[in-house]
Amino acid sequence: MMDAPSVVLSVLAALSAALCIRANDAGPGARWQIYVFKPLATTAILLIAALAPTPVESFYQAALVIGLGLSLLGDVCLMFPGERWFTAGLVSFLLAHLAYSAGFLTRWQSEWAVAWLIVYGAAGGLLGRLILPGAGRLRGPVAVYVLAILTMAWLGAGVSVPAGVGAALFVVSDGLLAYDRFVRQFPSARRLVLTTYWLAQWLIAFSVR
Repeated sequence: MMDAPSVVLSVLAALSAALCIRANDAGPGARWQIYVFKPLATTAILLIAALAPTPVESFYQAALVIGLGLSLLGDVCLMFPGERWFTAGLVSFLLAHLAYSAGFLTRWQSEWAVAWLIVYGAAGGLLGRLILPGAGRLRGPVAVYVLAILTMAWLGAGVSVPAGVGAALFVVSDGLLAYDRFVRQFPSARRLVLTTYWLAQWLIAFSVR
């Protein structure tokens, strides 16, 4: 059961996410709504982790809150066009994944480590073949980022169901984003990327409990 503040924050995050996704489909006139609702959704999720009344462990909570804060910074960077802003967002999310990984390590169980290593190793090979050829000058940073997020997802799978599913959805979200940017654009990309992204973050934040 969630406490009342977490329910309110979850509803706020869901509404803000829905309004941001709608604004993405509405055209340039609704651009200002993205600047409002995108960071608001992630901030609400950050507060769910930060205000958890019974966190599983203080370091785990702190690491995930730092990761969510860096994700918020990445959200802001990716709202602006241009390779420089994309690179800044990439670095912010890279640091977020390192923070998540540090938290996951404190609660990691290795029972299924080999199986999940095979799964995410295969995912890494597929992502590398799909996106790296079109990444151009960003090939190196993107390769490092892919390694970081797959490591984070592998560690998350050994923590809990919310952490594991959330981390897996993060891989899906970023994989779709990279495919749309470096391989081939498709109409529903933004909706799918943002939906899986915020669900991933919400699950990761919920794993603090």
